[in-house]
This record gives sequence, C-alpha cells and structure tokens, in this order.
Amino acid sequence: MYQVRRNSQTSSEIKESASFQAAAIEIDNFLSEGNTRRADSRVRQLLMEILRTYREETGQRYIEEMKNRWGFLFDIEQFVRSSRYLLQREREERQRLVEGERLLRNFAFPPVAVEQPTGVAARVFNTYKILLVVAKLIGDEEFPMQIQDRLLLETAELKEAQSVEPDGLVLRALIEAISTPAGFHFRNVKIGILTQSIFNNHRVSLQPHQVGEIARQLGFETKNSHGVRVVVPTPVTLLKACDECGYEDEAITELKKQITRPERG
Repeated sequence: MYQVRRNSQTSSEIKESASFQAAAIEIDNFLSEGNTRRADSRVRQLLMEILRTYREETGQRYIEEMKNRWGFLFDIEQFVRSSRYLLQREREERQRLVEGERLLRNFAFPPVAVEQPTGVAARVFNTYKILLVVAKLIGDEEFPMQIQDRLLLETAELKEAQSVEPDGLVLRALIEAISTPAGFHFRNVKIGILTQSIFNNHRVSLQPHQVGEIARQLGFETKNSHGVRVVVPTPVTLLKACDECGYEDEAITELKKQITRPERG
C-alpha cells in the first residue's frame, strides 16, 4: 500500500518537473531574444500554474528557484502573496456558486434573457449567468456593474492561459491564417503553415501530426489536398471551436452576428 502511494507521488513529481523545465526553457528563450515582456508574462503564468496545481512543498521549492532566476523581472514574492489571496477568494466564490446552484436547482424560473457583457468570454459568462439571471429577476440593477470587473479579470486570465495551451495555439494560428482586413476568408490552410505560425509567435514546437489531431478535436475537418495535409475551416466549425476554447474577439463576435442574422426575403 505504501509502495503504491510512493510511486504515485514520484510520478506526480516527474510531471511537475517536466512542466516546470519546459516553461523555464521558454522563459530563458524569451530573455535571450530580449523579449522581457513575454518573459515577464510567462513567469507570471507559470507562478499561477504552480499555485493552482502543484503540491505545496514542491511548489514552494520551484517558487524559490524562480526568485533566484527571474526575480529581476518583477517582485515575485509580492505577486505570490497577492495571487494566493485571490485564489483563496476564487475558491470561496466557486463554493458559493456551487451551493447557490444546488439551492436553486429545484426552482422553476420564468425564461429571462441576459446579454453577454462586451469583452467577456462566453465560458466566463456562462459560469456567472445564473447569478445575472437572479439579479434581473429580483430587480438588482447594481449587481451586473459590480461583477463586471470580475468577469473581465477572469476573461483576461482565461486568454492568458490559452495563449500557451495547445488547442488555443492551434485555434489562434488558424484564425490568423484566415483573417483579412475585410473579415474571414474561409479556405483550406496547410497544417505546416499553422505549425510554423505557432513557433514564430509563441516559440512552441508542435509536430504537424499534433496540430492536425488538435484541429480535429476542435471539430475541424483535415484532409489531403494537392499532396499536403490541410485544415478545412467553416464558419460553423470555427464558432464551435471558439466556444469550446472560450475565445472571442471583435471578428468572432461579428461572425456570430452574421451567422445568426435572419435572411431577408
């Protein structure tokens, strides 16, 4: 019994170490290129990942190493203190949301429409939608304004996290490939172009077969065209993928309007 637990911990330590070392290489590459802004952002993201997912003992060890290696970028100790406080508040808020949903589960509410605030990701909006509905039902006009900053903060955190998640990287590269000043130009996109774009913009190396697999998981068709592998985006599959990843910008919002706009007779 003890042996099983020990092996499980060792496996967890290996995973944490591999994740940390991969991020460290990425940060050092940004610094060697003189890109301190990207390095700063990646350090903050890694700290949040450690605080959220690493075990406390190993997490603190990595935080100390980060202070020694990248403490010149910003006050890491202050960032950690503030982030721990915010994470605790976030956990408490999540618990209240879960409890609220449980209490309201058996209540039948009349249909109430609430608009998704500008600049707030769909995934974040859906998390808080029940609270906004209740506020509208009871006539609380101040609550949506009070919670606005929280929704925007969570949207920013979501986008930051997605900036290095493989599915987010592939989606962003595809959006960039089909974007034009006049809007989206839906066409076949070579997987090699997406792979190169991800490396050029984020310094993340993904193999073409990995990009193709991620694209398929997001709902896009992939096929051979003139001897090369391509992704075949459509308006519907693009919107579904954006919804899955919680990604939204002005162009995606406009595309949604075009898709849902009723045809004129």
